[in-house]
Amino acid sequence: MALKVWINAFIPQTVAGYTKPITTGTHMGKTAVPLPGLARLNPLNLFKNWDTGYLTDQRSFNDAPGASVRMRSLAEIDLTLPVHVTRTLHESSGTTGVDMATGRQLGFGVADMSRCSFFPIVIVPPVIHSRPYFTFPLAVPFTIDTPVSGVPTYKLRILGQASDPLVSAAADIDYDGSFEITYDAAVNRCFVAFTGLIDAFPAFECYAQLNGVTKCLFTAPPPAGNTVTNLPFSANRPIAGMVAFP
Repeated sequence: MALKVWINAFIPQTVAGYTKPITTGTHMGKTAVPLPGLARLNPLNLFKNWDTGYLTDQRSFNDAPGASVRMRSLAEIDLTLPVHVTRTLHESSGTTGVDMATGRQLGFGVADMSRCSFFPIVIVPPVIHSRPYFTFPLAVPFTIDTPVSGVPTYKLRILGQASDPLVSAAADIDYDGSFEITYDAAVNRCFVAFTGLIDAFPAFECYAQLNGVTKCLFTAPPPAGNTVTNLPFSANRPIAGMVAFP
């Protein structure tokens, strides 16, 4: 039985007070985010067109595995014992630079996804039962943790780091967390959870798919007022979610 899990980072079509509509040219009707002024402090960005912007992903939250993204990390997991990963994928839909005043396209590039990776699956034992013991003659208490029968959980860590390919020295978009999968074949019940950290921008979403059914672990729009200028730091927004199949 194959389980698919993925996390996306994408720029929504509309971010209040930030995204700008393109009103003419090839990309008329789409939205873009402007090149930040701070980026022009880098000499390689200094002479970019004054109205340079970058198209958003032209969407809101979407559970389609092929939806436009800045970054996507996806793993397919075979739940047949021994549980193992059969395929991983790290991809970007690419970045389009535009002149926001004229609508003219200025460039296109795809982010380098080579710094994104899934780590080997870690098996977490079932429920732990702690029993108290005493030493003699001092009777100092201590405990021994003894695994009890049950279904193990499989933890799959994902680390994502990538930057805008059209802006020199652009800050990374980051996510760092773990999928936790618990599958009880006896009752055909599967729990999928994600816990971790996401960046201060843009929007993030996370999904799991089993037997053709897709469920959302979380959606997270960018905090009000945040833009790409909030990206220079590591992922720092805690996020968590869980779904069950069926």
